[in-house]
Amino acid sequence: MAEERHVLTVEEGVTERLDRFVSERLELSRTRVQKLLSDGCITVDGAPGKKSLPVESGMAIEVVVPAAESVEMIAEDLPLDIVHEDDEILVVNKASGMVVHPAPGHRSGTLVNADGRVPESSTDSIGVPRDSSSSPRRTSRTESCPTRSGIGA
Repeated sequence: MAEERHVLTVEEGVTERLDRFVSERLELSRTRVQKLLSDGCITVDGAPGKKSLPVESGMAIEVVVPAAESVEMIAEDLPLDIVHEDDEILVVNKASGMVVHPAPGHRSGTLVNADGRVPESSTDSIGVPRDSSSSPRRTSRTESCPTRSGIGA
């Protein structure tokens, strides 16, 4: 994915904060827009933007959205508490604190890395299946189960 550049012009009568304005126009989360602001990727009339700046008619806002960092998903030999496994499903008792999907700050040691069965061609840049009809689907759910000593009591 290549870097994206956007030039936004504020129309007459628009009265909102810069972060909200950019978020709505480019369909980015406000958290993402605030990160772009702190990284200097958003300028207003050539000067670095501030999230709380009220936009005014005629302002030229330039937004540079850096290219997404590609991450190679590498299978790792990590211990998994496998409760059930067959051709259709894998049930894992995930260890507390284990991150499920690779993400910034967690590129390895995740459940996806430990599983390692997602074919590279069917994953996006962080190893998440693109098309659920052809790729494994991961869900996270916490179930309350009675302890063995409580069964039949």
